[in-house]
Amino acid sequence: MPPEVQASRTGVGERRLTAEYIAARALIDAASLEEAAPKILAGICEALGWDHGALWAIEREIDALRCVHIWNAPAVAFPEFDTISRTSTFQRGIGLPGRRRANRLRMRSVSC
Repeated sequence: MPPEVQASRTGVGERRLTAEYIAARALIDAASLEEAAPKILAGICEALGWDHGALWAIEREIDALRCVHIWNAPAVAFPEFDTISRTSTFQRGIGLPGRRRANRLRMRSVSC
């Protein structure tokens, strides 16, 4: 394996460990997921070099997924996407998130 590929893979592993640490630390320090969510999203996105991240949770009253928190890198903005995300819900079986939930499929990542 070429050295640059090996270095790249090592860097990804280190960034993932950093993201895991940040998420764990935020959960330990917070009294609730609502309090920890902004730190978790920011930490994961920054550690992995992402411009955008969103936390979706099941809203039990309507049995649907709803976006509960969004983080954007300081240099970028996605106002329309953020608005659509915050106002959308996904019932079980509807849309990619709803189908994933209905079929209990495991997804590693959905990214561009």
